[in-house]
Amino acid sequence: MRKDTYVLGMSLFLFIMINLLCGCLEHEKSIDISEYDHFIGTWKAQDGSEITFFHGGECIFYGGKYTWELKNNMLIIIIPFRDGENTMGYGYNFSDDYKTLTLTDSNNMYIYYKQ
Repeated sequence: MRKDTYVLGMSLFLFIMINLLCGCLEHEKSIDISEYDHFIGTWKAQDGSEITFFHGGECIFYGGKYTWELKNNMLIIIIPFRDGENTMGYGYNFSDDYKTLTLTDSNNMYIYYKQ
């Protein structure tokens, strides 16, 4: 009888823990989706350069059509080449109620405004 109670208790404990973890992961996923949505649209810098982000991970960046993603709090632009691909990573920050996007790489800072 004691063994049955132990097995039932452990099963219940595992069931609760799995449900808690699934709930946490689902919440984290919804945060990422809303962050992703803030990028969608056209952004223009004072020098006239533009970046346009589309749903589905495509973007127009410096006149080329590329793919983009958010990974480890970085904006990643993926540029395909015949022999592979190159990735450009930028730190990003939104300000002014998500109307200003600041991108940073190791040497530069770029400021874009939502159009």
